[in-house]
Amino acid sequence: MAAPVDPIQLFSAAINDPPNSAQQAQTLATLREALESQPNRLPMFLSTLVGSTARAENSLLKSWMLDLLHYALSQTTLNIDARTQCEEAILLASSSLDVLESLLNEGDVTTCKVVIQCFASVYPLLFRLLCLSRQQPSARSQWETVSRAKARILDLVGAPGVNIGLKLAALKFMQRVILVQTRNAVDPRLQSKNDPNLSQCPTDHPFLKADQLEQEGVRLLQQLVTILFTSQSVDLISAIVNGWASLVEHRPIFLPFIVQTLVTWTPNALAASPSNIRSVEKTIKIMLVYISKKPQAAPHMAQINAALGQQAMRLEQLAQDERNRRAEASRKRSLPASEETGSDPKRPKMENQPEAGPSIASVLSSFDFRTLPAALIIELIIANLTALSATTLQTAVANHRQTIRSQAPADPSQLPNGEAAVPVAEPVDPLKMEIDDELDYKLDRLDSQLEEQQDPAHSRDGNAAVGFPLNLTEFAMPPPRALSESEREVLVKSSLLEMQHRAEELLRPNDKEDDSKAAGLLGKPLAAMSSLFLVRIVSRGLESPFQDEAISSSDLPVQKQRQVDRLRQSLCDFVLDNFPARAEFATMWMNEEWYNDRTQSAENPSRPPVYDVWLQKIVSGYRRKLDGKDKSFSAFLLDLPHISSTLLELLRELMSVGFTTLRELVATRPPVRSEALCILLELTTHPEKVPRNAAIITLKRWVPDVQPMDGLIREFARQMLRRLEKKVSQEPTSGAGDNATEEDGQLPAEALVQTPYLPVDLHLPAEKPQVLQYVELLFALSVKAPDLLDDIFAGYSRMDVSVQEALQDLLTPLIRSLGSGHGKLLTLLRNIRRGAESLALRVITIFTENGRPSAPLVALVKALIAERNLDARFLMPIIGEMDKADIIRHLPRVVATLNGTAEQKNIVRSVFTTIISTPSENFGTVSSNEPRVRHSELLTPAELMILLHQYEKEIGLKSAMEGIGICFSMTEVFRSEILAVVMQQIVDEPVLPVLFLRTVIQAVTTYKSLVGFVSTTLLSRLVTKRIWINPPLWEGFIRCAKAIAPASFGALVQLPKEQLREIVDKQPSLKAGLREFVLKKSGNKAKVAGFLDIFNDETPSSTESSVQRPQTPTQPPIPAVSSPTAA
Repeated sequence: MAAPVDPIQLFSAAINDPPNSAQQAQTLATLREALESQPNRLPMFLSTLVGSTARAENSLLKSWMLDLLHYALSQTTLNIDARTQCEEAILLASSSLDVLESLLNEGDVTTCKVVIQCFASVYPLLFRLLCLSRQQPSARSQWETVSRAKARILDLVGAPGVNIGLKLAALKFMQRVILVQTRNAVDPRLQSKNDPNLSQCPTDHPFLKADQLEQEGVRLLQQLVTILFTSQSVDLISAIVNGWASLVEHRPIFLPFIVQTLVTWTPNALAASPSNIRSVEKTIKIMLVYISKKPQAAPHMAQINAALGQQAMRLEQLAQDERNRRAEASRKRSLPASEETGSDPKRPKMENQPEAGPSIASVLSSFDFRTLPAALIIELIIANLTALSATTLQTAVANHRQTIRSQAPADPSQLPNGEAAVPVAEPVDPLKMEIDDELDYKLDRLDSQLEEQQDPAHSRDGNAAVGFPLNLTEFAMPPPRALSESEREVLVKSSLLEMQHRAEELLRPNDKEDDSKAAGLLGKPLAAMSSLFLVRIVSRGLESPFQDEAISSSDLPVQKQRQVDRLRQSLCDFVLDNFPARAEFATMWMNEEWYNDRTQSAENPSRPPVYDVWLQKIVSGYRRKLDGKDKSFSAFLLDLPHISSTLLELLRELMSVGFTTLRELVATRPPVRSEALCILLELTTHPEKVPRNAAIITLKRWVPDVQPMDGLIREFARQMLRRLEKKVSQEPTSGAGDNATEEDGQLPAEALVQTPYLPVDLHLPAEKPQVLQYVELLFALSVKAPDLLDDIFAGYSRMDVSVQEALQDLLTPLIRSLGSGHGKLLTLLRNIRRGAESLALRVITIFTENGRPSAPLVALVKALIAERNLDARFLMPIIGEMDKADIIRHLPRVVATLNGTAEQKNIVRSVFTTIISTPSENFGTVSSNEPRVRHSELLTPAELMILLHQYEKEIGLKSAMEGIGICFSMTEVFRSEILAVVMQQIVDEPVLPVLFLRTVIQAVTTYKSLVGFVSTTLLSRLVTKRIWINPPLWEGFIRCAKAIAPASFGALVQLPKEQLREIVDKQPSLKAGLREFVLKKSGNKAKVAGFLDIFNDETPSSTESSVQRPQTPTQPPIPAVSSPTAA
């Protein structure tokens, strides 16, 4: 990357260059580029050098410096920060303002114009700065300098003899002053830094008098209005009107005044040409339309509309006057020359007559009207015809016809000897050649028959007498000479080369605009005529037989067909060589062949068709070169007179071009609509995604508003859905079965439509990609036609399970696009058919997968569960939105769905997550006043665990154990303090759940910190509740005691001896630890003896020597457990 250039060095080099030289200009241009690329250098550079350079004489350096100054102050392309720094640096240097003021007095117009433009940017900026820094020492002197410059510039607006460029610059400066010296919004919060105005001026400013400045601004605005109504300069009027756009935008208070001024303006005082008046009227119209779009213009719309109407009338009158003026001028130019007043021409002239000048008629006859613009010629013709009355015009036409008849010789024999009458064909309008081709053909045949009846010798004699008058209007060309085979081939090939050459000439750019217009007007009709002539030679001219002695009569048809095929093959090769450029020629050729097939087949039914053969060759030949973005091929197909079934089948394989053509054929060609639509419908079942989606997108545009396509598309989609239903076997003789099959108005299975992309019968179990081929069109249409959802829900219950599972997955995008608030979908869910419950469940699940269900959906599902007693799976998506009482009521049904599978465990875990409120991190240790989200509607973790124990019978022990296990797996929610609260609350209940001790064992296994709580509090509480009277709980008690031993020994010794003996018998491993615990803790000899009796020991002394064993480990501290309500 090149190093940045130093602007000071470049400026020094420019000063040292020869003044006003090319070298100096190049150096200054390089310096300008460097400064534009380094805008932060501009403030220092301008504030330092502008004063010394601008005071010099007119030179290249001076004009360059002024242009740079104007760029820094006015160009919006400059960075805003750099531009602000430049403006502030220039304004803070008072010498720069003095220099600018002195330059206003120079005689150079360009310099003065640039200085005025600089002041237009300086004035609002200086005003804003002085409003903020009014106590600066140089502030007053700067304002006085700018005020003097303002007075000098404003004087230029009304001064006579001032250059129009200076006046326009001064006028723009005046409009900028008006913006600054008027008020915007009174609210200081609405003030903009980029819009300096009087509202920003403090009322106690030492030298900026707001009242005086405001009065001056209003006076300048009135001066603009005076100039608008009195000025004869179109440029000044347009500049004033265009400048008011910013006034309307930033000063809405003046909008009524501006509207009133514009609607009352008329061009009466403007002595200008009609074109200039139209220009001003257009400028005012644009401004009125711009104002009408503002909200503040609503009260003035009646005035604006009335003014626009009057302006339209003025413009129409102006145009009419201009047409009349041109007609009058044309009429005066076309007056015949005055007849010469002379005597009898046989009388000898006695004196020389002055030589007469050329008459108007002779001048017009030699004038080349092709040099005039076409628009002017048309206006002249219309003006002349308008000036004539109808009677005069009819009389002139009749006289001209009589003159032509009288000038025609009555007999060709009257012609001078040696001059044979040359037959001239009457000019034929190319547009009339295709108006009635059938009539042309019949006339050609009639002419041929007449020529055969004439005497050949008589026709060859050019001087022989003719039995009818020679009248050009009734003359017919004789038939052309029959060409041989080789001559015809040469003619066709040379014509093709000539057409190609002419096309290239037309496409070649022309430097002269008039020449290009002439080529456009003359070349294209001639090229079209040549093409039509060539096509008709090949398609019609070869039908007439030719004589060739070298060919026998038996071989003539075969030879003739070969000749025709060779010529048509030449046309085909010519078209395929550059089809996009020759598509119109191909269209013309195919239309001629189609018409010729019709006319010839009527006379010769055995004649083989030509149109289909050569159309197939063109399409097949270009198919290999076809580009998906080529629109010429589609246009060619759409312009064909007939579309065969073979061609439609070919379009099936042409992807994007085929879809475009088929779409247009369906929309614009009713004869082939059914076949084209059938192909598009079949393509919606294509196994590949790209053509299938393209066909679906094409068909969607006709649903639901375009008939008859809408009905046909819907019926096809319904039949594709019916093909997924299971076939019901019926007895052939059963009349009741037949009625049952068609009671819903649907077709029997064997009558359903078939497509080439789908098997006759659906293979089960069905795969999802194959099912998608059947239903993707129906799903896409259901977005625009919701009534098709009825068919989906109705047919779902009659489908195989594998098809239903595939549909549930494929429906996901459609259901998400419809949304949970879709009325039709909610209605179907409310009135769900039997057998479609799994589909309804899938729809509800989709609605709740990525967000909370809507209130209407929750209400609908609750109503369905209450009325139909639906499966508990319907509860899971919405149970989190129920209130607490409903959650407690439906919780057993949800947990009862657990069946040991991981999938169902995950579902229930997600349900638990939605129905419990997560406790804070300080739960159980510190009281918190944190707000609880939906605390009154959700369950606490402790409540959920307790409910699982209380409803263990309704849930089932196995499912309840799985539910409790899920809770234990949610360690971030069910922490040790939560489990302590749960165990404390359950142990206080009168009837203990069967699974309680199992939960206790699981708790102490998961959290070792709970061992102390269980051993000292929980087990002792169970002893007091006589736990041994409940065998299942007693068994759990024994297992728990073993699990936490030796911490449980303190509670065990509280048991009666029978129960303690039972524990020792069932768990012998506890005997040694218990005996050691008793010997160490018990001081009563009798009590120790009783325990030792249970442990089968005779005396306490026999074991005293063996007591020297490791002491019982210290029990862990019991955690502080808050009250149950804290959970």
